[in-house]
Amino acid sequence: MLDPSKKTLKIDSSLSYGKAKYTQEQIRAMFKPPVTLAGPHDSDLYLAQDSQLADSGYYNLIAHSFALGQMPFVQFAGYGALSAMSTDGMLRNCISAVVRDQLKNWIEFKVKPSDKDGDTDAVLDDFKKEVSDDVIAKIEAFSKNINLKKKIKKAFEIDGYMGGCFIFIDTGVPAEERAIPLDISEKSAELKHGHKLDFKIVEPINCFPGTYNSSDPLADNYLNPDFWWVLGCKVHKSRLIRIVSNEVVDLLKPAFNFLGLPQAQILWDYVIHFNDNRHSSNKLLKKFSTTVMKTKMTDVLNGGVADDLDRRVDYFVQNRNNDSVTVIDKDLEDIVKLETPLSGVDTITRQSLEYVAAINHTPAVVLLGQSPNGFNATGESDLKNYRDLIDGRNEDLLREPLTTIFNLIQIHECGRIDPDIEFSFVPFDKSDENIEAQTNNLKADRYSKLIASGVISPEEARRNLINDKDSGFNDLNADDLPENNVPDYEDDLSENPLMSSLSGTNQSVTPPDVEEP
Repeated sequence: MLDPSKKTLKIDSSLSYGKAKYTQEQIRAMFKPPVTLAGPHDSDLYLAQDSQLADSGYYNLIAHSFALGQMPFVQFAGYGALSAMSTDGMLRNCISAVVRDQLKNWIEFKVKPSDKDGDTDAVLDDFKKEVSDDVIAKIEAFSKNINLKKKIKKAFEIDGYMGGCFIFIDTGVPAEERAIPLDISEKSAELKHGHKLDFKIVEPINCFPGTYNSSDPLADNYLNPDFWWVLGCKVHKSRLIRIVSNEVVDLLKPAFNFLGLPQAQILWDYVIHFNDNRHSSNKLLKKFSTTVMKTKMTDVLNGGVADDLDRRVDYFVQNRNNDSVTVIDKDLEDIVKLETPLSGVDTITRQSLEYVAAINHTPAVVLLGQSPNGFNATGESDLKNYRDLIDGRNEDLLREPLTTIFNLIQIHECGRIDPDIEFSFVPFDKSDENIEAQTNNLKADRYSKLIASGVISPEEARRNLINDKDSGFNDLNADDLPENNVPDYEDDLSENPLMSSLSGTNQSVTPPDVEEP
C-alpha cells in the first residue's frame, strides 16, 4: 500500500490472494530453488542461493503483485509431481510427438563451397574436399556408435516433462576433477584420440545450482550458475550441455531450478479439463435414460415399512428387459422413461481436446494419428505451419548443442575442428521428391528462356545453379565451364538452351521471339 506522507511503497507482512493469505516467508519459500536430490540440504548453500534477490527488490515486487490481486498463482510444480504427470498418456503423446518429428529426418553434413576467385587450385580444392569427407565419415560413425540421435531424443523428452535436461560430457576424468573447466579446443588433453568420450543424460532432479551472480545483470554469468551439484559431485558448467525449450523470465529462474517451464506443466490444466469432460461423457452414457415407476409411496413417506415397495421394485428390475412385458397396477401405478439429451456433449469433449492440441502447437491429425469424427479437417496450411514450427525448433534448440557435440567429436577423432564442414537439418517435408523435381524443371525452363533471350549468360545461370541448395549442382565449379558453352543463335534451335550450354555439346539454338520492352 502507498503511504502518502512518505510517498514510499509499504508492504504488509500478510498478503492475501483470493481467500488465501501469504506471508513474506511463504512467498520466499514459493520462489526459492526447488528441492532436488543433489544439493547439500543441511547447509547454507541450499538455503541462501537466492539471498541476493531479497535485496534487489524481487520479493517486494512479488509481494506487491499478490497484494494488488494481479499475481496469478504460478509456481514450479516440483519434480515429484512432474514425474507423476509424465505417466499420463495424453501428456506423453503431446511431448513425444513433437520430439519425434524434430528428429525424424535428422541432419546432413556437407562441405562448404569454395568462395575463392577463378585462380583457385582445383587439385587443392579436391584434396580439401576429400579430407573433409573423411572427417564427416568419422563424425557419422562415432555418432552412430554412441547412439547420439537416441540420446538427443531422450534429452528433449525429459526437457518436456521436467523443464530442462543436461547432457554430461564424459571424458573419463575422476569425480574430483569435474569441477575444473573443460577445454574444448585442439589443445585439450582430455579430448585426445584414444581417451574416453561419451555423452550421458542427467535428469534435473539430480542437479542443483552452485554459486551464481544475482546482483549484476550486465555480467555474462548473471543468473547462470558457475557449477552444478550432481548428487553431491561438483561439476563445472562447461561439462554440461544445457537443454531448455521454454525459458522463463529472470524473476522465476531460481524457482525453476535455473531451467525452464515444463511443457507438461503448461499442458496439465488443459489435459485435466479434457479428462473431466471425457469422464462426464462416460457417466452420461450410463445414465442418460432413467425409468421412473409411479406407485403408492404413502406408507414409506410416513415412516412405515418399505418391504412391500422393495419387493415391488425388485420384481420390476428382475423382469425388466426389452423382450419382456411389464405389468403394473392400472389405477395406482405408472411408468415414465426420462432421457437426458446428449446433444452438444461430444462437441464439448472434442473442443477440450482441440485446446490440448492447440496449446501444444500440434495439428490434431499429428497428435492423434487421425482426425476424429467431428474435427474440422486439418488443411495443408495447418500442416505447413507445423512443419515451419518443427524446422524453427531445430534451428533454435538443436543447433547450439549439436554444434558443441560435433566439435567435441572432431577434436577427439581428428585432433582439430574442420572449418569447411557444416551441417543442416533436413526439412520436415523433405520426403516429397516429386515436388522438388517439378520445381527444378520449372527453374530449368526459366533459365533456358532467359539465356535464349539474352537476358542472362550461361555463366550466370551456372552460378545460380551452384548457389541454389536444392538444384543438385552445388558441387560444380563456377569458373570451370564446359567447352563450346556459348550458344550460336544462327544455327538450328535446340530444345533446351541451358542444358546445351552446360553439357559442352555443339548444338546451337535460335532465340525465341521476345516482345520489345
